Amino acid sequence: MTIEEQQELLDQRKNDSETIAQLTDKVELLLKEIERLSHKKNSKNSSLPPSSDITRKSKSLRGKSDRSTGGQHGHTGYTLVPTFPRNQNNGFEK
Repeated sequence: MTIEEQQELLDQRKNDSETIAQLTDKVELLLKEIERLSHKKNSKNSSLPPSSDITRKSKSLRGKSDRSTGGQHGHTGYTLVPTFPRNQNNGFEK
């Protein structure tokens, strides 16, 4: 092995060491990013339903009223009586 070949191998080894150091730094950054993203699973970043969000508090925009809920007192309600049509063709032939 000549001196030129030895020098070339040393230069290549130095470049490889720099590349390994850069890749190690990138791996560490990616591992930190994975750690950060894996802890906060909620309905926005996973398939979990919104009802499973623990930290989410629903706040109504409607103010509190002194009126009672439901219909007015003394008002009679009306309900439609169901009707059953006879001989109606729904598009299905027997």
